[in-house]
Amino acid sequence: MKTTRRASLAAVAAGVPLLSGCTAFAAVREGATTPRPDRPVSGAADPVAVRQVFAGTTYEYLPETDEVRYPVDTGADEDGETRTGTVTASGDDPGYATVPFDRWVAARSAAVGADAVAGAVADRVGDHDTVGTAVASTDEGPVIEVEHRGAPPDFDALVAATPGAVTATVVLAGREGRRTHPVRVRRVDGVDSV
Repeated sequence: MKTTRRASLAAVAAGVPLLSGCTAFAAVREGATTPRPDRPVSGAADPVAVRQVFAGTTYEYLPETDEVRYPVDTGADEDGETRTGTVTASGDDPGYATVPFDRWVAARSAAVGADAVAGAVADRVGDHDTVGTAVASTDEGPVIEVEHRGAPPDFDALVAATPGAVTATVVLAGREGRRTHPVRVRRVDGVDSV
C-alpha cells in the first residue's frame, strides 16, 4: 500500500498536539512542588520530644505480667452513669481490661505525642479552628496527623511549622516506654470548621 504525502502530513498533524500535550503534562508533574491534596506530607520542622508520667491515674501497671490494667466503658446504668468494674478470673465484670505494656506505650505515646505536636504547631502558627491533630493507624504503627481544613494558615506554612516527628516517653509505676512517631500534614476537604 502506497502512502500519499497528504496522508503522512495528516498523521503528523494529528500526532503532534497529542504528544506535546503528554510532554507538557509530564513537565508540570515533575516541576510541581505542591503535593497532591489527598496525600499526607511529612512535617518540615525539627522534631519535638515530650515526657508524661502517669501517676494516680486510672492505669495500673501489673509487673508480674508486664501488662497495664485500665477501665473500659461497659455502657451506662439505669441512671445514665458510666459503669466500670473489675475483671474477675471468670470474666464476670468486663469493666477493666489489660494490654501488654508495649502496646499500651504505643497507644499512649501516640496520644501524648499528638498533644505535643498540637501545642508546637499552635505556638508556631497560632491557634486556628482550621487545624487539628489526630492519631492514625498505619501498617508501620501510629502516625500523628495534623489536619488542615483551610486558611488560615496557608498549607505550606503549616507544613513548614509542623515537626517531622515526635518522640514521646510515657512512664507508669517507674516503668518507662518511648516511641518516635512520624508527623504528617494532610488536607481535609469538605469539613466545616467549628
